[in-house]
Amino acid sequence: PPRSTLFPYTTLFRSVIIGRDGRLLDVQIAQSSGIPQIDAGVIGGVRRGSPYAPLPDSIQGASATFYLPLVSVNRQ
Repeated sequence: PPRSTLFPYTTLFRSVIIGRDGRLLDVQIAQSSGIPQIDAGVIGGVRRGSPYAPLPDSIQGASATFYLPLVSVNRQ
């Protein structure tokens, strides 16, 4: 069967490091979706979204690391 039948959705986790001033310091795929085009598109989207809002005072330090899931549903 085609991949879309076997895998109706994919999940990847991305690691994003944001500087205190909202600058994107790093983005990486922490767990791949298994589909290189999706992984590359997610990284590109995070980069294009930068800069982000400055970190709130409740987050201490020069930067913060976020591990964010992304679920993509195949609607074919």
